[in-house]
Amino acid sequence: MPKLTIERSALASLVLTLALVGIIVWMNYAAWLKNTSNSEQIARANEILDVIHQLREHILEVETGERGYIITGSENFLEHYNHGLGKVALQRAELVKLLDAEPSEQVGLAELERRLDAKVAWSQTNVLARKLSFGEAQARVLSGAGKREMDALGLILEELSIAQNDRKLALHHQRIAVFDEMRNNIALAAVLSVVILFYLHLSLMRMMRLMHESEQSLHHIASHDALTGLPNRRLMMEHIDQAMQRCKRYKKSMALLFLDLNGFKPVNDQHGHKAGDEVLKQVAQRLSVAMRASDRVARFGGDEFVVLAEDIQDKEDVCGIVAKVDDAIFRPFTLSEGVGVTISTSIGVAIYPRDADDMESLLRLADTAMYEAKNSASNCFCKEQKQLRRCVLT
Repeated sequence: MPKLTIERSALASLVLTLALVGIIVWMNYAAWLKNTSNSEQIARANEILDVIHQLREHILEVETGERGYIITGSENFLEHYNHGLGKVALQRAELVKLLDAEPSEQVGLAELERRLDAKVAWSQTNVLARKLSFGEAQARVLSGAGKREMDALGLILEELSIAQNDRKLALHHQRIAVFDEMRNNIALAAVLSVVILFYLHLSLMRMMRLMHESEQSLHHIASHDALTGLPNRRLMMEHIDQAMQRCKRYKKSMALLFLDLNGFKPVNDQHGHKAGDEVLKQVAQRLSVAMRASDRVARFGGDEFVVLAEDIQDKEDVCGIVAKVDDAIFRPFTLSEGVGVTISTSIGVAIYPRDADDMESLLRLADTAMYEAKNSASNCFCKEQKQLRRCVLT
C-alpha cells in the first residue's frame, strides 16, 4: 500500500475514533453532572450526621455538668456545663444552616429547636435552683421532667440521623446506577472502536518503524565511517569528551593513540583503490578485535585511526596497548585476489590528565607524537613530561 494511502487511512481512522470518543463524552456528560451533584449531596449528608453526632455529645456534656453540679456543688462541673451549652449553641446554628435548604427537614428541624430550647431552659432553671437550695434542685430532678425532655430530644436526633442515612443509601444506589450507565456506554463505544483503533495502531506502528529505521540509518551514516563501519571523527570526539569527564570524576587516566599506516600508499598505487579499501577494512577489524571491550576505535580519515583507552594505570598499560596495535597491523594482509601485502604503523600517544587536561591539547599532542614517530622511523612516541619518549616494545 502506498505511503500516502496509509496516511489517509490512518487519518480517516483517527477522525472516526475521535467522533466515537465525542459520542462517549456527550452520552456521559449528563451522567457525570448527575454524579457530581450526587457526590455533593452525600458529602452534605455526612456533614449533617457529623454535626448531629457532635450535638448529641455536647448535650450529654451539658447533662453531665448539670447533674454533677447539683450533686456536688463543685464549680468544676459548672465549667463543663457552661462549655457544653456554648458548643450546643454552635452545633445548633450549624445544623440549622445545613438543613435550611431541605424543605422535607423543616418540620423535624422546628421540633428539634423547640426541644432544645425546652431542654436548655429546664437545665438552666435546675442550675439556678441548686445555687439557692440543694433540696429544690433535687426535687426538680426527681420529677423526671428533665429526663423526658432528654429522651424526646434524643429521639428527634435519632430520627434526623436515620433520615440522613436513608438519604445517603438512596444516593449511593443512584451513583451505582449512574456508573453502570457510564460503563455500558463506554463498553458499547469501545466495541465499535476496537477494530478502528487496531487498524490505526498497525498503520502508525508501521510508519513509526520506518521512521525509526530511517533515523537510525541517518544517525549511523552521520556518526560512522562508511567504509569501515567504525565511529568517525565526530562521534569519536564525543567519546573522548565523555571519557575525559569520567576520568575527571573518578580521578582516573586515559590514553589517546593516533595511528598512521606506513606503506599504505604503495598498496593503493600498485593494487588500486579497491585493494586499499580492503586493507583499511581489515585494519579496522583487527583493531576492534585486539582492543579491550572498554576501548574505542575510530577512523579519522584516510589511513589515520584513533584508539581511546580508558582506565590506564601506568605507562606499562599504554605500552601493552601499543604492542597489541603494532602486532595486529604488522601481520600480513591478504587481498581478495590472493595477493599478500605488509604495512606498519606509526603511533603517537598522549595521556590524560598527565599530558593535557583539555581535549584540544590532548588531540594535538597525540597528533604531534604520531608525526614524530613517523619522522624518526620509530613505531611509537609518547608525550611524557614535555619530552617525546619511545615506548619500549618487546
